[in-house]
Amino acid sequence: MATKQDHPDSNLFPHATGPAKAIVDAHQAEQPLKLFSSWFCPFVQRAWTVLEEKQIPYQYIEVNPYHKPDSLLKLNPRGLVPTLQYDNKPLYESTVICEFLEDVYPDHSPTLLPKDP
Repeated sequence: MATKQDHPDSNLFPHATGPAKAIVDAHQAEQPLKLFSSWFCPFVQRAWTVLEEKQIPYQYIEVNPYHKPDSLLKLNPRGLVPTLQYDNKPLYESTVICEFLEDVYPDHSPTLLPKDP
């Protein structure tokens, strides 16, 4: 059975490219809201799209799935992305993050979820 170090891709760091890289580069500055991400993950893309559409300031932190940083593991022991750090507290699961952003940032439009489900 292969370990993390034995995985053939364990030395590859998945960097965003093209238009995604431009967005990543624009969100490297320290912000209170931090999105631990891997650009290729569809669940990250769900939360990432909400942040971008609502124009909520955030810091994008790229995570290599084979070498997860301690800063992520302290917030989310499973080490899964997306993980959102808000007020030094973690949120994870993309739908939870999307609902949270909609509730906490109601003045940022567009509204992406119905008011009365």
